[in-house]
Amino acid sequence: SLVGSEMCIRDRYITARRISIAKAVLNENGNVMEAFERSGFTDYSNFFKAFTKAVGVSPKKYASLSVS
Repeated sequence: SLVGSEMCIRDRYITARRISIAKAVLNENGNVMEAFERSGFTDYSNFFKAFTKAVGVSPKKYASLSVS
């Protein structure tokens, strides 16, 4: 249904926004838990999976690459 696909697009947009917030926090200070909390995900494993899928590396790995 159209409603379902619109939901999916909206969810993908929200997820992308949350990932970019998380990346900004990780670029700032490398703190994975702070990135999780500030990005608006309610569940850490969802955050971890979404971030890793979107970025290609785990939040911790991303933090170590961006801070070094």
